[in-house]
Amino acid sequence: MIDIVEDDLSRLEMVDMIQAHLENLDELSQGSPPESRHALGIEQLKAPEVTLWGAWEGDLLIGCVALKALSPEHGEIKSMRTAPEHLRRGIASLLLRHVIDQAQARHYHRLSLETGSQPGFSAARAFYLRHGFSTCAPFDNYVEDPNSVYMTMYLNKRHEQGHLHTLKTVGHSAGGSDDGTQLPLPQGAVEIAFSSAGTICRGWHFPPVEFATQKDAMDSPAPATLVMAPGLGGIIDGGLSGYASRLSQAGYRVVGFDYRYFGRSNGKPRQLLTIHDQLKDWAAAIAFAQHLAPASPLVLWGTSFSSAHVMTLAARRHDVAAVIAQNPMLDGMASVLAKLKHNGPGSILKLSQVAIEDWLRGRVGMQPRYIPIAAEPGQLAALDTDDALEGITSLVPETFDNRMSARVLLTLGLYRPIRKVHRIRCPVLLQLCRRDTVTPIAPGYRAATLLGSRATLSTYDAGHFDIYEGDLLDAVVSDQIAFLDRVLTRARLPASASLSPAE
Repeated sequence: MIDIVEDDLSRLEMVDMIQAHLENLDELSQGSPPESRHALGIEQLKAPEVTLWGAWEGDLLIGCVALKALSPEHGEIKSMRTAPEHLRRGIASLLLRHVIDQAQARHYHRLSLETGSQPGFSAARAFYLRHGFSTCAPFDNYVEDPNSVYMTMYLNKRHEQGHLHTLKTVGHSAGGSDDGTQLPLPQGAVEIAFSSAGTICRGWHFPPVEFATQKDAMDSPAPATLVMAPGLGGIIDGGLSGYASRLSQAGYRVVGFDYRYFGRSNGKPRQLLTIHDQLKDWAAAIAFAQHLAPASPLVLWGTSFSSAHVMTLAARRHDVAAVIAQNPMLDGMASVLAKLKHNGPGSILKLSQVAIEDWLRGRVGMQPRYIPIAAEPGQLAALDTDDALEGITSLVPETFDNRMSARVLLTLGLYRPIRKVHRIRCPVLLQLCRRDTVTPIAPGYRAATLLGSRATLSTYDAGHFDIYEGDLLDAVVSDQIAFLDRVLTRARLPASASLSPAE
């Protein structure tokens, strides 16, 4: 167990860690002049405006971080260090989350830092970018300096105006902590965070595997960057990491995220689901991914309900290189009619009543009216097919919250990405499960027809949840890799070598 404890530098272990930190910075600074060195020494860390914390694992000090008060609204991160023998354990991320929480508890509007511009600091710069910081002008008493990089994070939505960077991270709502669920990272992944409309969305990033152990993995080249999110009420730790890992092993960069109010991501009330919010989260995730790898082609990866989002976005945007939509929900009306056929009008009426109640509660600021995401057949739930409850619970961690707000059901029938499919101009891989009882597959066939030569259609003798594990996962992801290798290689060919005439 790791405890983060405030420190007054009375213990020799902390003094030794700070001294090692200063020595390491001297090595990385590569001869920078004294005026370009801004690390705090022992006595400076004892100043009243500075708070220092240590990360302890039993009697072992494994990391430290400090927060310096610059003003009642602005703080600065100082003295971030992880003991070398404990690198790649997520200690730095743990310390950073702690100091962000402390800044928010102090009602700071902004949290900033200074780091080096030299190559030795590239891992630090990538770390802070990954966690939602962005480069900024010199702050407080700093000045423009070729040896320094300044970074900042806005902790209050009102104070983001005028800050043009797309990777702003915004903290908790004023009503209290709205932290997402803390879950272990999948092997090979690193944690990410970004802001969506004032709320922190979190997830993980799988660098292309051949670079995953390098310090500059965040900046490593890849044939494309894939952005992925889960299905209805789901979380990325409920079956998506297997896909992300395999895709990264094939050389692709993968960014996966949970929607606000769900899983790892922040936001209250928990489990609030609206299509509008989720599309906003997708836009923020794409901006984050594009900043992470600006030159990398963008691929949108959706599964089940998130397939509706990626098809919607691909129809709107002109920067999407390819789309993958597996067991896709492409027509909300078809899904409503399928549920009507399966459950009868009485069930639809009850769900509609609950959805209206939830919508009304939202209008007056009350807690949502929840329904189960999945339940046994015949029970009131978003999904009550024979395989739904077992299918979901077999994939998710024990901490999974099997609830969602009901109001989305009022707009589900109107959410029909199939009507915009003809606007998509990039290649699309449609992967349909022929025994899918959750999402109707007829709209998938229709989408393939509408897309014509832009569509690659693959079908599998599988149910909706079968493709997240075992041999079927291997088959589906292998088809995805083959599709990407084919269409992205074609996209990179010079015009003279292209198999089709330029538009």
